[in-house]
Amino acid sequence: MTETIHFGTAGIRGSTNIELTPELALAIARAYTQLLGHKGKVLLGMDTRYGSRMLLEACSSGLASGGISPVDCGILPTPALCVCTVQTQAAGAIMITGSHTHWDRNGILLIDSNGACLDLEKTRRVEELMNNPKGDSSVLPENIGVHRVYPGALTTYRDHLREHIDLKTISNHGFRVVVDPANGTAAILLGNVLEAMEVRVDRVNDRPDPKPDRPSEPRKHTLLTASRMTSERGCDLGVGLDVDADRAVFIDELGNVVSEDVIGALFAKYLLNHGQKVVTPVNSSGLIISTCKENKLEHLFCRIGQAEISNSLLLNDGDFAYEESGKYFFMDIGPWCDGLMSTIRLLEIIARENVSLSKLVSEFPGYYQAKQSLEHEKEGIEMIFGLACSKVKEFDAFSNSKGCLITRHSDLDGLKFHFEGDAWLLIRPSGTEQVLRVYSDARTKSMSKKLVDIGIDWIRKLQGETD
Repeated sequence: MTETIHFGTAGIRGSTNIELTPELALAIARAYTQLLGHKGKVLLGMDTRYGSRMLLEACSSGLASGGISPVDCGILPTPALCVCTVQTQAAGAIMITGSHTHWDRNGILLIDSNGACLDLEKTRRVEELMNNPKGDSSVLPENIGVHRVYPGALTTYRDHLREHIDLKTISNHGFRVVVDPANGTAAILLGNVLEAMEVRVDRVNDRPDPKPDRPSEPRKHTLLTASRMTSERGCDLGVGLDVDADRAVFIDELGNVVSEDVIGALFAKYLLNHGQKVVTPVNSSGLIISTCKENKLEHLFCRIGQAEISNSLLLNDGDFAYEESGKYFFMDIGPWCDGLMSTIRLLEIIARENVSLSKLVSEFPGYYQAKQSLEHEKEGIEMIFGLACSKVKEFDAFSNSKGCLITRHSDLDGLKFHFEGDAWLLIRPSGTEQVLRVYSDARTKSMSKKLVDIGIDWIRKLQGETD
């Protein structure tokens, strides 16, 4: 390789055919074969974006040249590929997806044999094999992997969903749901799955397309049409997915987009039993901590990122996890996040409790988050963050001068400052983009905004020192 390759917290991403090229995809796949010992089979899946087939074919060739038999699952959600990986006892999988990013970007996600994203240690090993190759990753002609196709992958996934749902509870409730899969891998699929449960479905952005009709990431401002449809048509629920359908954002019957932290707390309260473990990354709201205390659940923090969450669940024998982007992990299913399964389980809760989503949400106390990002070149971000780490005491004085008293610090993943009144501020470099993120969480919107403003002011002050 001519330049050093680094994976982020969710695989490797870049501009399609510019930064993320077939040559790079082939190199990643060949390095992965070395990690797997040049034997076994690896499943391949892709999303609906431009170039996904091109990158999948490159990965397929890289796997075969390294002695691994590639199995093409075609277009399917990332969680579907995870399910198929486990059920076929594959050595691993590769998902070609840009996930929630802009339509002209794509990504390569490496998946382990247990369906979880490849953990940090193994990912770093793949990086080393790419950046400092030792020997030839190719095999003799007679050992080249055999290309196969898995036409029943989506059927396997549908069967998996049916095996883990309370069909009678959902079908008897008479639900009407708006689905917005962002023209991605769950287009048509999610609606059909719900209709098979006797749910009436209203569809938007439900035609597979390389260029979604709305931004790929499901957020309040990108789900305006789905929100309006949910309230105007008298629906019980609305759901927006990202392109690879591993995250979900929900809309109540009034058309309000519900905070992902509230949904995470709702799942913890209604799906778990006393003593079970909840894992969340360090940028999760204080709401989950209070919910765990009230329901006698154990709570553990972990580093940010899908692979880190899955790894923490496995290492700590966790039962449930979520992150604020709308990714929900149910360990009775497996160590991956699934937007479709999250939708089904939320419907089960609403039906079982026989109350509206807005009523369920109203039971939780208010916590408010704010988030801003500062763009910079990678080297600049590292320099600014390093300077921030060396001047923690100066930030304490800076914050105190603004009337916000810091009670303690933590550094599990970034710099986290805890304040009086159950509030916090987190500063950390993004694991997927060239930005420095500043998050806050507090019991009031005004306090949350104030903390983020203080963090941004501090970072800009440090930025001036490095220029």
